[in-house]
Amino acid sequence: MVVILLQIGAIEQRPQPTSQFAFLNLNSHIMSAFAKLKELVAAAEADATAFYTKGNKAAGTRLRKAFQEIKTTAQQGRAEVTELKAKSE
Repeated sequence: MVVILLQIGAIEQRPQPTSQFAFLNLNSHIMSAFAKLKELVAAAEADATAFYTKGNKAAGTRLRKAFQEIKTTAQQGRAEVTELKAKSE
């Protein structure tokens, strides 16, 4: 089994530890994916404000990019949660 660590713009794979803490490591990884989602939404807020209130087209482009990254991260998080649920049953 492999634990995937997400970083902005890079994916690193490390072997998962075989100790009793393996479940906790995967669980904390999912929570870090959740934290990344929160960061992405917070970072997109300024662009959303600039686009919707000021009509800044460049901010709209950045906002669309942020929405795509949020979608991708959320889908990865969903897959990981589903995998974790299946293993715990």
